[in-house]
Amino acid sequence: MDSPDNPLGYRTNQLALQKLQYYQGCAIIELRHLMFEPDDVFGGRQLNERNVKRLLTIFEIEGCGNLEPEHRVAAIIDQETLTKTLTHTNLSRQALLDPTNQPRLLLERDARLTCVYGKHRLKAGEAFGENRWLVDLYLDVLPSEALTQLREESTKSLRLTDGEIYRTLRLYQTLQNGAQEQKWLLEERSASFADSASVRLVEGLMPECSLGDRRRIAELVESKQIFPLISGVEERKILQDKLVSTPGRLISLNTLIQDTLFLEGPAKALHRLCPPKFINLRKTMCYQWSLVGTGRSLEIQRSEQDFTPMPSSASPFAACMIQLWLFGLRHLVQQHNDAKNNRRNFGWSTEMFSLSKLAILADRLGFSSDQIKVLRTENLSQKIAQGFFESLCKEEFCRFEEREVQSMSNRFQSSLRNLPKYNEGPTERAHFTTNNTDFMAKRRFNSPTQDQYEQQRRHLFLEQVFGDDQPAAQYPTPLGVTRDILFCFFGKEIFREAFNSRDIGSSEGPTEPQNEIPYGNTGPNRMETDETSLRDQTAGQPSQSSRLDPVEEEDSPSEPVEFDPHPSGTPDRDKTEAAPPLAAGFEDASCNRPLGIKNYLSVHRKVTEILQMWYQSQNQELVVVFLFESRTYYKFTTGDGYNLRSTLQDLARDHYFLLINQYGVGIPDMNKAYEEALKERLVLVAKRDNPKQRRNEEGSISADKLREYVYNYNVHTGKRKAPDDQSGKRNVPMQRSEDDVMEEA
Repeated sequence: MDSPDNPLGYRTNQLALQKLQYYQGCAIIELRHLMFEPDDVFGGRQLNERNVKRLLTIFEIEGCGNLEPEHRVAAIIDQETLTKTLTHTNLSRQALLDPTNQPRLLLERDARLTCVYGKHRLKAGEAFGENRWLVDLYLDVLPSEALTQLREESTKSLRLTDGEIYRTLRLYQTLQNGAQEQKWLLEERSASFADSASVRLVEGLMPECSLGDRRRIAELVESKQIFPLISGVEERKILQDKLVSTPGRLISLNTLIQDTLFLEGPAKALHRLCPPKFINLRKTMCYQWSLVGTGRSLEIQRSEQDFTPMPSSASPFAACMIQLWLFGLRHLVQQHNDAKNNRRNFGWSTEMFSLSKLAILADRLGFSSDQIKVLRTENLSQKIAQGFFESLCKEEFCRFEEREVQSMSNRFQSSLRNLPKYNEGPTERAHFTTNNTDFMAKRRFNSPTQDQYEQQRRHLFLEQVFGDDQPAAQYPTPLGVTRDILFCFFGKEIFREAFNSRDIGSSEGPTEPQNEIPYGNTGPNRMETDETSLRDQTAGQPSQSSRLDPVEEEDSPSEPVEFDPHPSGTPDRDKTEAAPPLAAGFEDASCNRPLGIKNYLSVHRKVTEILQMWYQSQNQELVVVFLFESRTYYKFTTGDGYNLRSTLQDLARDHYFLLINQYGVGIPDMNKAYEEALKERLVLVAKRDNPKQRRNEEGSISADKLREYVYNYNVHTGKRKAPDDQSGKRNVPMQRSEDDVMEEA
């Protein structure tokens, strides 16, 4: 036995003795009695669906071998359950130690044993049709360190990744467990082969997809510029083959640190969506995620303005989380300044505006928290624009009033909304490799250069990033590097299976409409394996965002048909969604108008009739802004806070607002018009410059006169009843201040 002078060997022997001490034997147990530990348990492994499929293929060819000793798994059992089971099965404890004739244990119906390792084998065996397995049993009082070693040293297990090895090493270093730390360190002799100069020469190279990088590695190996201590010809040939066959980039601790800095901005933004002092981002976001009861379906964002139903093969929560990360990469990263780039970088930050848009996206994907609600409803774009114009005015020593700055801000935002938007996500194919030096990646870690970042960010959407690989070319593109960074941090198999060419048509065009189902989780401990069953239970419910006319792929054998561009102002057909909610009184089912734009009344009703029908409908989905003079109205969903707020701000420049509530008709505080509109659901709007159109009065009107105007307006004739005191004599106009109007109201 090793002495205490050899701490690793001595501790290993101690743990081996502990495992023998608490080992109870081996038995055949039904799979329904076995459950798994959480993925984040110390020494545990995350479930890898690809490995499960690999094992299932092997089982189909060679058989399952569920009762073979080399395929057994390990589980822990408490003493009371073991004693009851042995008595019920009429077995002695010695029978469990028979190496040639393992007995079958009949546990009580509700009994569950926790498997320490073997989850991939059991999942594959269950899919193969087996209902029992050979299990090594240990008492649940087994010391934690011995239990961890059981997990780490499981037989027939999937090879540990570099990330898992490094994570385990750092955990033991943090615990100051020197003996176990040594087990995960490379042998000193082998470690000496990897010199830092060689690592710097090869880190970031992508030989699997870059022909240029393959040649570079071959030159470095042949000239012995890298890893010169590996001297044998055969050994250097093996070294070259290993380097060239490495998928993705050749990574190092330096690339890990640089890539972490790249994701720092998006990570901080996601933290802003969570309550303060939370511990685990993923668990917190999982707790905040649910679509149950919202009437919405699962969606994939294809561009900044375009969404499509999520494929049934996707992992819903993971797909929603990755979409938030991708939004952060499009809007919230610290871009690298290229010294050769002459473009001036102005320091005006739009971070808060991007945070608001991130909260809107999170809400649409099913996430909910107080922090998301505040960010989503706050008009940060207005504050940013006002701050910008105020700064310019102060810099130029301009005299200005707040209302003038607000007016400039409103006009600026109105112009911004009318600018054409990029919509290249689902239509323009993303390129991960290129033969053109103008488009090759200048950096192999962290953020791309500023000009390349602007080129790639329009493609940072789930379908494109996690789609199929592309043929090797001379160079990787910046998007190819960013894609590999995401793969390093989040993995890729689950998304590649969900978003391959069968699901997305190679990112060439919109997909066929799919019936998707709203659903979500009910708590932080909900496992993603439950998502499929929820989807099955609610299958067949209609999608809220399905498309009408799918576009055929360019490679389709049918004859291609080209269409002229849409006329200005015509909405794209691929953005057409399900019919918007009906604004009762303002419209009928036969004339249901779009959301967010000015619509003309197509029904002939008096204002009082319109209001009665509206309030009788008790609609809680819509907010209506009614300009009764021009017989026009806007309607917004309560979740469309940005467009509602912008419209109210534009109208506020030369209109009055009226609200009807339990206290009657009144003028709201203009600074709180948005909040009042959400509360009352209906805003009446009239121009400030005398809607009575009478010669003897000018200027603003009071709430009483505006109320009178509403009740006297006839939508059939477009005329109003003249008051009894109206005479043909022209009176001298009397100017009234706005304070007088508010006081009269």
